[in-house]
Amino acid sequence: QVLGFINNKHIDENIFFRKVDSANALRTSSRRTNVRFRKADTLTFLGRNDNFVFACRKLNGNQIVFFNELNSNLTVLSYAIKFCNGSFLDKTTMKGDFLEYYRNLALEKKVNSKWWGSFQHFEKFMHGKCSFEDMNVEVAKKFSDYLMTATMVRRPGQPMHINTKASYFSTFRAVLKRAYRDKLIKDNINDFLEKIEYKETKREYLTLEELKRLADTPCDIPVLRRAAIFSCFTGLRVSDIMQLEWKHIVKAPDGGWCMRIRTEKTETEATLPISEEALSYCGKRKEGKVFEDFARGMLTTPLKRWLKQAGITKHITFHCFRHTFATLQLAMGTDLYTVSKMLTH
Repeated sequence: QVLGFINNKHIDENIFFRKVDSANALRTSSRRTNVRFRKADTLTFLGRNDNFVFACRKLNGNQIVFFNELNSNLTVLSYAIKFCNGSFLDKTTMKGDFLEYYRNLALEKKVNSKWWGSFQHFEKFMHGKCSFEDMNVEVAKKFSDYLMTATMVRRPGQPMHINTKASYFSTFRAVLKRAYRDKLIKDNINDFLEKIEYKETKREYLTLEELKRLADTPCDIPVLRRAAIFSCFTGLRVSDIMQLEWKHIVKAPDGGWCMRIRTEKTETEATLPISEEALSYCGKRKEGKVFEDFARGMLTTPLKRWLKQAGITKHITFHCFRHTFATLQLAMGTDLYTVSKMLTH
């Protein structure tokens, strides 16, 4: 996949590469190939992995692929970073499948439903077909207009909340940013787009008395009850609870327990305290996921049914348990800065 060109007029030294004789394997010639860069030469930067940097060069009309070990003193990587300006994109790259790229990113974020929802709407908007070449400012703006009148994918005819629309378009813009960074689209389309503004909403939470009542109420799905109360005690997002593994819960220096996690939403490393009471809702320690079998399908009807059984009539979603944690912490005297850090903001 061609990412762009290195401006070779800045390179005035010999850089040694080994030749790749096969595109599918690193079968190399025994001798090193001396690639001398002249002003008229063009070296195309193909990419890198943990051990190698790849490049190719036209030689006698043929594309010859080379690689260089990153630990070599003579490496093209620094030139690639500095001079690869993305002003030219290979025609094959431009005709690549943007929808497939979008889908793969959404699958990577499978615990985050807004990524998949955003992809589904864009796929529907583009009628199932979109290349990188098709992506431009006009298409992006039309997708924003589409979202403003779109209804739910799973429930056709049911309107989407304005914040859902804003979230889906924000995700779409994140995909555009990633594609531009990966040099798959030639323009930074986000520079020409306006956000869909979020609407301030009332943030519901449970009072301490309601939390106690909910904790004392049996739930048809035990793992839903454990995960919900755990969120009230820790403030973890549902995506992070789904990702939480026993290896992330370790002994703290003070003898207690803490969680060392990488948050799904902000992708930041965090070490968070966990009380013995919160730990008691995790169950028996073992390998793998802490809340095994916990799924997003439990967050609609099963959650509503459990809340009703507990006599709670407020409109409570799973995210409200995070608000409950923050509100109770502030009520008990924890300062705002500490609460913010505990929420990984």
